[in-house]
Amino acid sequence: MTKHYEELDSLRGLCALTVIWCHFLGSYPPDTSWLWIFMNTPLAVLRGGNEGVIFFFLLSGFVLSFSFLSEKKKPLYFPYLVKRIFRLYPAYLVAVFAAFLVKMAFLNGPIPGYSDNWINAQWTHPATWKILADHLPLVTRFRTSYLNPPVWSLVVEMRISLVFPVLIFLFLRFRSRALWAFAVISILSGYASYYLKDNSGNKDLQSLLSTSSFLCFFILGAYLAHARKNLTQRLLSLGAFQRHALVAAGLLLYTNDLWISCRWIAAVIPQTVLLNKPPLTNFITGIGASIILVWAISVSSFLSHKLVHFFGKISYSMYLWHMVALYGCIATLHARLPIWQVLLLALAGTIVLSTLSFYYIELPTMRLGRKLSDRLTLWLGRRRVQANAVEVALKP
Repeated sequence: MTKHYEELDSLRGLCALTVIWCHFLGSYPPDTSWLWIFMNTPLAVLRGGNEGVIFFFLLSGFVLSFSFLSEKKKPLYFPYLVKRIFRLYPAYLVAVFAAFLVKMAFLNGPIPGYSDNWINAQWTHPATWKILADHLPLVTRFRTSYLNPPVWSLVVEMRISLVFPVLIFLFLRFRSRALWAFAVISILSGYASYYLKDNSGNKDLQSLLSTSSFLCFFILGAYLAHARKNLTQRLLSLGAFQRHALVAAGLLLYTNDLWISCRWIAAVIPQTVLLNKPPLTNFITGIGASIILVWAISVSSFLSHKLVHFFGKISYSMYLWHMVALYGCIATLHARLPIWQVLLLALAGTIVLSTLSFYYIELPTMRLGRKLSDRLTLWLGRRRVQANAVEVALKP
């Protein structure tokens, strides 16, 4: 049986918290005086929402690859897909429907005192049954910002999950060459996607290119899973100072988009402006996340703390429900409480809703998915045996 790394759950929880903080912080108007603290100081790491999503993709590639890297019998495609669908879809559908109900109940124009480029920009989109229906397939192109903006990454996650067995096959066939090839494909796809977006090009092609720009993180995660024993041994062979320096470098790379885009750095080194493009900065973030991941499964004790691990367990639900809680609290309390109190209640609501979602939606549907996957594997195995028997019987 493949080892379950609790540290990875904890990392996912910490990443989810940075996404939540990023979105909650965006509730304030941009001219709020103290926001500069989270823009141009090391505290910017707390608003690393995009970085957290990159880490999610890396962790997905790491975890999904285990069964395919096993020396035992490789999983069949359809049983794998059934398990994946039951992992992602049920909680997603419930959260999206909840967001739809909140908007239907409370949508009534812009909310004064909140950011126009985030809360009001998202909140003023009407909620219709067509928009809800567009969300159901998850793999098609739709306006993710209309109901629950963070679900854009789930579209990427599901699309790449559909072809992940092919990606793993290519990785096992070509190893490091496949890793570098996907890195190039991802960066080029990212730049092409932004070009089409800025020039009002083909939206379907732009959406697929945008998804392709994240392929390398899944393959990078698979590489880390494949080489984890060797990488952890190398890390443990380093001295304490070297390990700390490596982790510090990983954090700098992981947060590169936060500090390299600071105005004062761009003013001193104008060339850094050229590097501040998502396809390249995302790739650098992925390299930093890889260093942090190896450190986490090698020497981290903080990530084994029960509270940190709890947030890791409910991280997927937190990602799904935090905007629902935020919308609901702002819509009902904006005229009665200051923003910080509304956000505090939204955070509490997020934790409560996420805990309920984890225990009463995620866990039961994951168990159901595993059961159906096992039965489908058994049935397909029997069909294969019967087909082989018939083929042998027909031979002259």
